Amino acid sequence: MAADCAPAFEFGGEDSGPTAEPQRLDRKSHRQELAGKQGVGLRTACPGLRLCPHLRYAPQVIQETLVSFLSTYLVPPPNHTPVQNDQGVVCSFGNPADELQSSVNDVVCIEDAGFHVINVTGDDRLRVLHNLTTNDIQKLQSGDVCETFFTTVKARIVQNGYVSCHGDSHRIWLPGGPLEEFLGHLKKYAFRSDVAFEVVETPVSMLIGPNVPPIVSGPAGSSFVTSGLCGIRQSWGGSPVVLFTADAAGDGDVQELQFSGRTLVEHWRIQERLPITGVDLTEEHLAPEAGRNAAAISYQKGCYLGQEPIARIHAMGHVNRQLYCCRPGDETSEEPKGKATSFSNVTGQPPTALVVLRVSDSAVPIPVTLPVGKVVMATVAGADAS
Repeated sequence: MAADCAPAFEFGGEDSGPTAEPQRLDRKSHRQELAGKQGVGLRTACPGLRLCPHLRYAPQVIQETLVSFLSTYLVPPPNHTPVQNDQGVVCSFGNPADELQSSVNDVVCIEDAGFHVINVTGDDRLRVLHNLTTNDIQKLQSGDVCETFFTTVKARIVQNGYVSCHGDSHRIWLPGGPLEEFLGHLKKYAFRSDVAFEVVETPVSMLIGPNVPPIVSGPAGSSFVTSGLCGIRQSWGGSPVVLFTADAAGDGDVQELQFSGRTLVEHWRIQERLPITGVDLTEEHLAPEAGRNAAAISYQKGCYLGQEPIARIHAMGHVNRQLYCCRPGDETSEEPKGKATSFSNVTGQPPTALVVLRVSDSAVPIPVTLPVGKVVMATVAGADAS
């Protein structure tokens, strides 16, 4: 098993090789042992545990939190070898269809969901965030979260994601896209303000499914800080989603978890029509063209960067083009009128894709190009044109 694609947690004996049979830890003895060895190092406390490189050098308290949360009664997937793409990203653990079914009926864990998180502190953070976002950040109370866009003065998309409130700080959760350019954008407009932006270096994990562990369960649209975990709760395509990072020492009591990878993240993200800036939408697109108006744009808040063009579009009643979730069908020889930017094709499920189309073309099947190069007839699955 390649070191850079191994799951964060593997169980077996100290000398067991990569093909050794994984063993389930006894919950009570494991927690007693860990509790009695705080401060001696994670690998000493849990000799059967091996960490992947991006966690191995994380602070000890973060390692211990992840062990408490993820390794207590962890169930290794049937095929414990992760399947990765050309970039070394874990896509699945061998059976995406079963992993998807588990996310529908139970719960699965993706240890690195590909999100970026920025911690925002300082006395001026609320004013700065409010002035740079399309949603009403000032209304957020501790424990709240909202979706939003960061735009230019012409309402063109710089980034998109969620903003959560945690009392003395806020967090920006980005589903991907350019990070350094976005930090430059934030700092440009925060000049001489008492605000600091710090990228959270620990990976963002994700839980998907109805049986989310009680320690992090709660209503969609809320945030939490508990047992050393900081996260947000959302609903993607009707399925509960929890995004979280381990920030400090904590002790979680969770049920059995199954691992999955980015294939599952993409499936549910496309169902939700949540774009990734730089992939599905770019700075050539206006925020209302994402079709996320009801969730991510406030038409009542005060002045903010990009407000005037967004208000004009709202007064006109519609945009000319929009991001849609489409269901590809049969191959065709017709000239394509759109190109799929994100595509999901899990065995046993209808394929889905995100495509920017002219609004006038969205009511009928339309030829679009898939990432594999085929041109197929696609039908729009749903949209939010509010």
